[in-house]
Amino acid sequence: MKSVLVRIEPKLVAEVDKMVGDEGMYHSRNAFFRDAVRARLIQLKAQEISARTKPIVEKLKQRGYKQKMITPEEKKKVAIEYLKDLGMSIEELK
Repeated sequence: MKSVLVRIEPKLVAEVDKMVGDEGMYHSRNAFFRDAVRARLIQLKAQEISARTKPIVEKLKQRGYKQKMITPEEKKKVAIEYLKDLGMSIEELK
């Protein structure tokens, strides 16, 4: 892994620290931040895909296509494909 220096407001660090340690969900600050960055990248990728496909969906609607909500399984599939593009796996998030 590569080290990156990031400056964060003390209040945010205090909130992160509540999630770290024996009582928290993460074993270290590093684990928390890696997970947070991955989650945000997946979220941004989903927004990018949505923006790119919006014109296509609009055209399909005009032709009578009824848009359905994306299922959790479909969201997971997109996330897995994105992580694969990054050279990562879903297992690394667990």
